[in-house]
Formats: sequence, structure tokens, C-alpha cells
Amino acid sequence: MAAVVQDRRTAVVFDKRLESHFSRWNVNFTETPHRVAEILKRCNQLNLLERCLRIPVREATVKEITTYHTKAHLDLLESTASMNEAELKEISQKYDYIYFHEKSAENAKLSLGGVIDLIDAVVSDKVRNGMAIVRPPGHHAMKEEYCGYCYLGNVSIAAQLMLNKYDLKRILVLDWDVHHGQGTQYMFYDDPRVLFVSIHRYEHGREWPHLREGDYDFTGEGTGKGYNINVPLNEIGCDNSDYLAIMFNLLLPIFYQFDPELVLVSAGFDCAIGCPEGEMMVSPACFAHFINLLKPLAKGKLALILEGGYNLKSLSESTALSLRALLDDPTPLISPIIAPKNSVTESILNCIKVMHQHWSCLQYQDFVEPRKVRAEIYPYQGVLHLPPVKDVEFYTSQNRPKIYPLIQDCANDIPLHTKEELDRMIEQLVQNTSLLVPKDRLGFACENGSSAPILGHLRSKELWAGYSSLQTTSLHSGSASDCIKTSMDSILSNEVRSCLCCLQSEPQHPPVNGKPMNGNSHAGPSLVNLIQQHAIDSKTVNRIVIIDLCPDLPSYQDTSKSSSSVLYISLRVTSYENEEPHISPGAVDIPLSQAMTSSPDFIAVFLQIVMPIAYEFCPELVFFKLNDMKTLPTCMDKACLGHITQQLLGLANGRMIILTRDAGPSEETQGHDSTSSGSSEKPSSGDNGSGESETTSEAVETKCGQTEAGAEVLELLEECVEVVAGASCKRLQADPPSESTASMIRKSQDKLKEFWSVLQFRVQLPIISV
Repeated sequence: MAAVVQDRRTAVVFDKRLESHFSRWNVNFTETPHRVAEILKRCNQLNLLERCLRIPVREATVKEITTYHTKAHLDLLESTASMNEAELKEISQKYDYIYFHEKSAENAKLSLGGVIDLIDAVVSDKVRNGMAIVRPPGHHAMKEEYCGYCYLGNVSIAAQLMLNKYDLKRILVLDWDVHHGQGTQYMFYDDPRVLFVSIHRYEHGREWPHLREGDYDFTGEGTGKGYNINVPLNEIGCDNSDYLAIMFNLLLPIFYQFDPELVLVSAGFDCAIGCPEGEMMVSPACFAHFINLLKPLAKGKLALILEGGYNLKSLSESTALSLRALLDDPTPLISPIIAPKNSVTESILNCIKVMHQHWSCLQYQDFVEPRKVRAEIYPYQGVLHLPPVKDVEFYTSQNRPKIYPLIQDCANDIPLHTKEELDRMIEQLVQNTSLLVPKDRLGFACENGSSAPILGHLRSKELWAGYSSLQTTSLHSGSASDCIKTSMDSILSNEVRSCLCCLQSEPQHPPVNGKPMNGNSHAGPSLVNLIQQHAIDSKTVNRIVIIDLCPDLPSYQDTSKSSSSVLYISLRVTSYENEEPHISPGAVDIPLSQAMTSSPDFIAVFLQIVMPIAYEFCPELVFFKLNDMKTLPTCMDKACLGHITQQLLGLANGRMIILTRDAGPSEETQGHDSTSSGSSEKPSSGDNGSGESETTSEAVETKCGQTEAGAEVLELLEECVEVVAGASCKRLQADPPSESTASMIRKSQDKLKEFWSVLQFRVQLPIISV
């Protein structure tokens, strides 16, 4: 599997020729050649481009361009190549925020051609994913109108061509540029094959491009109704917390239900900190988190297309960290998130209000008749009615200017001291963001140096190549405690990024003064105490999250006494009806009905509860506990476990320890494992580490006495390890969860909001049709 990951590389598109068009008469026009030059400079500093497959840039053809634009639109663009400066000025004034240069047509066609070939390579599996570092941007370009620095619709045309060529049924286009991507919206407004989502600065329509159709109640038309989602941001200063709240509470549930075959991102970085056009505060590292959350979709077929971004420092850093995320480097830590701004919460609720009738996954609010909402105490007054707000003048075909100023201000004036402070903040973010990549991606540790049937199975699947083989220390004869400590030490010392820790017994804390630390033999509390003590001893980690998936027994009894440095989250499948969630500051135990739980239920719980509170907790190490996996094959397929694993890799710089129970050594294999004490040699291909030829998967499972159920457990674990090792997730269409799970999520959120500020979306919503 490691070889497969290496073969399907990340592609990149860039070309020196794309730096040749600029505004000759407005030196302050922010869409300049320096944008791509600075991006490439930073990517080279981080040695990213040399790791990518470069796709050559070529001009888009007339046939490709007229997929969206009229021939007259193209002819006029091409005619500018022979115009003099006076003629270029005259035609530029006919369009909003547009300049023409004799190289504009060539640059626009090169940009589009590169985007088309990049996305085609992703769809056809020639590459794994990719990024187009191109200019001019394209998402404002309309059928027969140049607009907002854009001449040709890069993403919209490429998406349409992929629909035509490959007969795709579902493409997701996410536009996180700070300005509304109206060109893409117009292209697919009635097409259910394309789910278009735009998160943009709006200020109730006062922000450019001043369009009524940029508000949340424009949801598509005809068969495309519900497939156009606008998330308007009605104040400046939105940051990581606001954008991640939008992702978890609104977009990701819809994305999973939509189940795209391809994900395209109009990646504008003008929402990044310091950009004068956006005046937002998203950190460069946060874009890597967006990408990590998108990577499980569409079997990893993901392409980022550069749109805006005009603060050269934050633009270059944000783009470089995004490319780094596509290359599957560890996702950098960001600060703990907090509750989103009230205006952002209001926008999210407004989107849910109009979208829940189209997307059944949006079922965590209480929908009531408007007359039943107590308006006088309702916290989000803007949710109680539909837009527009009063006294806002929108651009229409009737009132738009016929002639625009030759020199338009690209952004509001920002005081010098504010600019200097933002520059200092950006520099500090860059300096404080660790981009360290450990030598090995995955290590293995086994209790008592056992033969580890699990590891034998993974070796038989060719998952071993390139991974380190960890030895357990001999503090307590290779006990479970030592095994965990070895894994922690190896990760915290940056020897490995993640570790698979195979245990034969439940970890118990070593005796203190001759007495057990915990009289309860139950694994949950013992594990918390054990990990907490190792964290204290290491003096290098302050916050650890433990995700306990399908434990046999309730695990909440003693975890409320654990240190604030450990957050314990248990998702427990139970046969008991009407069991309640158990919540405390340091522990979350969510019981799920065994009869009603399947993969979509786990995805829903992760998106609505686990990931938001984990991001607020901001761990430096993740334990993913799969010790009790007998229940998993009955309620979760392996694709689901892969998706959950990928989500968790966004936390803690990708530092994860997977805890699982091994079946123990069999007579045939005992003493022949390379992970036994005293040997650190990696098995080579075709060698099981004992000098004997590699056995087949069936032979390994027979030797280990695996039943059919045991084989299913191994397949689940295999998927988890593959994703940690860098493989793309398998397809998973997460239909809405069962009503039993949805009810449990609502109950849990009601209890959790006392402790976690991010879970504040359990409110009544009026039923309003648009």
C-alpha cells in the first residue's frame, strides 16, 4: 500500500508566463504578478514543489472556453492583445474592478488551460490531488462579463468539462474566497450535479459585489433547488473558530450526504489574516485543517484553484501550507477554537433554516411554526425573518454604473499602525507554527514483544514497508503500560508521527506504594490515569484526548476525577434502551443504540460533537482506542473508520496512538516477530522478519486462529492504518443518522454546552419556505 501512495502524487500547476499581465496605470491594484511569485518562493523554501508532479500549462481552446462564455466574450478578450494603452483604458472602464493589458488574454487562457488539465489528471487518477497556482482568478467571471479581476471562469468551465467528459454525477465546488463567487453560482444555479457553496463577506449586501443573490435564501432553482449554498458573513474579523463552526455545523454534514465524486475549491486566501480586501482573521495554518476535513470526500479527489489573496505574506504562507496539506504532511496546530461570533451563528442557523428541507442531515435544531417562537427573548433576531435588511442598495442590471472609475480602490484604508500590528501577528504565526515532519510516519509497539497476529496481517498486506519497528522498553517486562509509554516517547521525541500499539491486556496503571492506582479494573479510568501520569513524566505534552470507540463497558464512572489535561470521549454501542449520555468536564460518554447504529451515525456524532469539542480542547496528542473491536464490524464499515481516522489526524499535528487488542502469540508464530525485544530490524519485502518467506494473508489468519469475525476486525484496523500511512479514504455516503442517534446527539449537545462553548446551536428555528 505504501507504494500506491507514493505513485499517485500531488500535482501542481504554475508558469512564469502568468506573471506578465498587470495594471499599467494603477500601481496600487492588488492583483499583481507578485502574488504567484511570492507563493512559489515560499513553496520552494519549504521544498514543496520538488515533491509534486508539475503539469505543463497550455492555453485553453475556443471549444473549452465557450463551454460557458459566449464567442463574443472571447473575441473581445483576445482583441485586447493588439490595443494601445488608451484603448485598454477605455475598455477597462466598462467593467467592475477590471484592467486590461496586452497579455491579459494570454494569461487568462493559460490559467484556464492549466486548471482544466490539473482537474482532469485528478479525475482520471493520474494524480492523487493537486493545486493550480494561477492568475488571473476566475470565479467572478460571468457568461458575457469580465468582473472582479476575472476574465474566464476557471473552476466553472473545468467543472462543466468534467461533467461532460467523465459523466460525473456529483461535483462539490467550495468557494472560500472572501468575495461571493457569483460567476460559478450563475453557471450551476439549476444543476443538481454541482453543489456550489460560497462562504463570503457580505455585510447584508453592503460588501462588494453588492448582489442580492449572494444571501442565504438564494438556494438554486428548478432541479437545482437546494444545491446552491451561500454562507454570508455579516461582519469583519471572522477567524478560525467562525469558519470551523460553519464546516462542522452546516457544510460537512451536507457534503457527506451529497457524496461528491470530485471536490474543487476556489481557494481565495483573502479571508486570511492581514488581507486588506477581506479584513478577516483566518490563520494560514487553518487552511490545512479545511483540507484535512475535505480529504476523506470523493476518495481524495481534491483540487485547489487559486482565486484571491492580496497580503503577500499571509497569501504565500496560506497557499504553501495548503499545498503541504495536499502532500499529506502533518496538519499544523492552531489555537483552541471558541464559540463563533453571534453574527456567524446567526448565518449558520439561517442557512439551516432554509436548507433543512433539502438536506435531511440538518436535524439538530427544533423546527417550529414561526408563531411558536418567543421573539422577545430569541437570541438571534435575524433568524426570525427573511432578507433583505432595510436600506441596502444592491447592484442590478438597471442601476449598475455604465462607466467605472479608471482607478478603483481595491480595499478600505487601514491605518498604518493596524497594518504594522497585523504584519507582526502574521510573522508571529509563521514563526510559532511547527512544520516539523518526523522521520517515520508510523511506528509499531507490541506488548511483551509478542508475535502480534495483527502485525502479521498488516505485513501480509504489504503495509509494513517504510515504517519503523518500535521496541518496548523493559521497565516492567514490556507490560501494556511500558508499551504505551514507549509509543508516547517515540512520538513526543519526533521519531514517528503516529503509532499502532498492540496490547494483550487492558492497560493498568503501575502500583504506587505497592497499591493499585485504581480499584476499578475497568479500562477507561485506568487508561486515563496511566496516560495522565506518562504525560506528567514526559513534561512535553499538556493536553491529550482519548477517543474510545465501542468499549464493552461504560467508561464514565471515574473519568470526572481526571486531570484537565486529559479529555476522555467514549462512543459506546449498547443494547439498553433509553440510556442517557454521561457528561462531565473531562469526560463524554455517548451511548448509541446497537439496533439502530451504523456508519452514518458515527460520522454524525463525530461532526456534531467529537470534532468540535476536540478542536476547542486542542490536544497535543490523540489516543484512538480500538481495544474492544468485536462490536465494530456489526455497526461500522471500514470506510467509515478510515474517514474518522482522517478527521482525527487534523488534531495534535497528526500525533496519534492507535490502541488495539492483539490476539496474543500462537504456538506456530511465537518467537518469530521482528518487534520482539532486542531486534529493531524492519522486515523487508517478502520477509516476515524471521528470515522466512512472507506468508499469505490467509495463512497468517489461520495461524492466528482468526474467525470470520476476526478477519472483519483486521480489515477495519487495516483501513485505519492505511489512512494513517497516507492512503486516500474509501467512498462513504453518510446518509442522515437514525432518529435514535439524532436524538442522542441533541441530548448530548444540550448537556455539553455547559462545558463547551462551541456547542451553542441547539435552538428553535422557524419553519420558513423560500
